[in-house]
Amino acid sequence: MARKIALTFLRGWSRYNAGEIAGFDADQAEALIDQGIAEKAPDQPEAGDRVIASILIDPRDTDAFKEASAEIERAAQDLIDREADLAAREADLEARALDLDRREAALKVDPVAAPTEPAEVVDADGVVTEAKAEPAATGKAVLPKQGR
Repeated sequence: MARKIALTFLRGWSRYNAGEIAGFDADQAEALIDQGIAEKAPDQPEAGDRVIASILIDPRDTDAFKEASAEIERAAQDLIDREADLAAREADLEARALDLDRREAALKVDPVAAPTEPAEVVDADGVVTEAKAEPAATGKAVLPKQGR
């Protein structure tokens, strides 16, 4: 194995930036020095030196990962809550549809019959109240209250 020559880069070349140090074979090192891209580093490794740089960092231990995980968990919980709200609304709508179908079926059997139960009115806040029955038709015109 040929000995490597340590070079300090004077300007960017390939994946190296100015000021970085890297080792190259003698031929490559000479070519970079001749082109003015790099110069010999002041400290050269000895013949038997081995330089191994390895940093073992588990990305799950970083603050950024922990923050992202917390944000994902909050978003997931928000989706679960929204899904539960939608399921409740869907169940309510199905119950109302069944009630409406039952009342329409009762009217088809006897179209003159009035509903036996007072209708329920749901306001914008979701409060259920009983609707007031309409006055029976007597044959004479009744003016609205605000017109009197």
